[in-house]
Amino acid sequence: MATRKYMFEVGKAGRLGEAVTRLKARMAHDPDFAAKVQSLDPVNNIDFQEHFAYQNAQAQGFARGKLTQSEATFIYRSLGAVWTPTNGGWARGVDPVTKIVITKTVGELLGVS
Repeated sequence: MATRKYMFEVGKAGRLGEAVTRLKARMAHDPDFAAKVQSLDPVNNIDFQEHFAYQNAQAQGFARGKLTQSEATFIYRSLGAVWTPTNGGWARGVDPVTKIVITKTVGELLGVS
């Protein structure tokens, strides 16, 4: 059964897609790392206000030239147009690795280390 594409293809998401691909490759070769990444999934749950802030950060990041259009689209589609409580506030099907990469990116866009 084919999985539903919930966002832009990772291969078309520029630096963010490359980061997702690198982390997934590391997970495939390091079971301990994979378990740690999976355990972080609940930590990356976002509420409505965070969803709103993430969407604003990606829009401003694109407008300021810090994100390409494909990177901004990757974030937008991963978050979903409207916040829902399912999947921790992310679009259906978004995996923990993508959540980590986007959370780190948004933190950098907002100036949070």
